[in-house]
Amino acid sequence: MKLTSQICVLNARRYQMTDDKTGEVVAGVKITYIEEWSGELRQNESGVEVLSAIMDYSDWDKFANLPALYDAEFKMSAGSRGRPTLRLISAKYVQPFAPFGGGAKR
Repeated sequence: MKLTSQICVLNARRYQMTDDKTGEVVAGVKITYIEEWSGELRQNESGVEVLSAIMDYSDWDKFANLPALYDAEFKMSAGSRGRPTLRLISAKYVQPFAPFGGGAKR
């Protein structure tokens, strides 16, 4: 099952390392983001929930000039212990992030 949502990507960090046990090169881009930003903070008792996801190493160029809004596509699959989890599978740049309605318009 695929789901779509708009997210605000706050940060992106690229990594590439060699697994000590297998010798395999492990690479990717770790992003942190907030879901469903609508110009108002949506928060629970502990504050705004910042999420993270791993994208392909080749996606690094998509995440320039952050923070920015992206149309994201998620895939639902079984996670640990068979619990459903959402995995970010793609992100398409929309516009720079403008908090509280300042600047860019959609």
